[in-house]
Amino acid sequence: MCDARITPHSGGLSTCDCGYDLGEISADPGLVTETQFSRALAGNGPSERTPTEIISGTEGISETVWFLACGFVENRTGKNGKARVPQTVTETREFMTPALNLLNDWPINFDRHVSSRWNVGEGQTASQRMGPWYRALMRLKGDLANSLKVRCQQVIREHCGDPYARSEPTSEPDWLSATEAARRLGVRADRLVDTVASGKIDGRQTTTGHGHRHTVIPKKCILEAEQDRDRFLDARETAKRLGVSKSQLSLLRGAGVLRELSLEERPPLVDGGFDWTLIETKVHQIAANSEGMPAHCQTITFNQLTLRRTTDRSALFTLFRQIFDGGIKPVSVAHGDRLGDFSFAATDIEKALERAAETVMTARDVSRVTGWKYECVTHWCAIGLLPASRTQRGSSEIWLIRQKALYEFQATYAVVADLARAMGTSSRAFSAALEAATVETIGAKRVGETSRGRLIRISDLARALSKLTAEGTPAAELRISQ
Repeated sequence: MCDARITPHSGGLSTCDCGYDLGEISADPGLVTETQFSRALAGNGPSERTPTEIISGTEGISETVWFLACGFVENRTGKNGKARVPQTVTETREFMTPALNLLNDWPINFDRHVSSRWNVGEGQTASQRMGPWYRALMRLKGDLANSLKVRCQQVIREHCGDPYARSEPTSEPDWLSATEAARRLGVRADRLVDTVASGKIDGRQTTTGHGHRHTVIPKKCILEAEQDRDRFLDARETAKRLGVSKSQLSLLRGAGVLRELSLEERPPLVDGGFDWTLIETKVHQIAANSEGMPAHCQTITFNQLTLRRTTDRSALFTLFRQIFDGGIKPVSVAHGDRLGDFSFAATDIEKALERAAETVMTARDVSRVTGWKYECVTHWCAIGLLPASRTQRGSSEIWLIRQKALYEFQATYAVVADLARAMGTSSRAFSAALEAATVETIGAKRVGETSRGRLIRISDLARALSKLTAEGTPAAELRISQ
């Protein structure tokens, strides 16, 4: 009457763009489904013949019906979902009819449609077999969309065996995609895919004809990985929970009381190497050994036991071992205290440090006491003949040697230079005599064209002398030329 062209972008569902009531215009009667959705879109509510589980509100209805209709249309490129907007009422009815037919006889027609899409696809998952249509459906919002999603998953679960929907619709799925699992764990999806591919955790992987690798992981494996990631901590979080600094945590590792697992030893998908369960158990044991605060007792907290108190790293290591072994007990532990807050008697700490320092010598101390060259002592330490530990004292790197290790070294080896000096000859001449007697020397350090720090096993020397005696050559007559 006003010659206005009715389009989806002008006017309304009940009036023309000029304001005229469209209900007054003569028109062909609409189908039952068309009428039902028109009432819903107009806000008049569904009719009595419309299932309430399909239309119970207006949110997202037009987007959902548009999505269903686009699934039956191919554009010029052959891609589904790229539909042209209908320009006339006739085109609109033709465009909408297949979509509305899906909702007739609910849910029979829709179930058949889901099954047909599943059957023509390839792969093990709904996303693979039904492609963009399924993924777009899962993104829709609103009551109608939710009804379609629930029904779609139920059809897949009952007839198609999709691993994403093997449990009840209201519960979480038994299998998760790599993307969803990675989001839950807080790791990269490609890392999770590689872990499944290497066989470190269970999962299924399929490859489409386009080379895309799709991965699904059992939910129980993800739950186990979550528990492992909560249990195994990195250095930063471990130090925070213990109430110590990262440098003190490094000292605890050096003392051997805390161990960080290597990458090969850690459970799959775990970043941290400190087993908090074991550490927490040990801290509770230390706290349980608390003896109580004696009268007039000066205390030192655990987080004060650093290289600022003593520069002797080895003595500090010994102290930590005594604390973790129960040899030194805390005198004050309050509820909720972290290890760094535990208090120890100052006298116990000082005595332990003094005792530890008495039993350890530096390589320079050994050189001064024995008369051996300092560079020879450090060389023997470096090649493992003289057991020692390398540590930092101030800004210098030093070797620390326990007295017991030194005694064992002296009981096992003799220094060729010392023997030559005792016999009034040179080291070179004595070494030549040893070579002639087929006695092996070890531990020499090459310096230019010469060597120093040559050692001989006392047992080898004794066997050589015994052999000479057995051959009738008195040991006293062993000639060594000057």
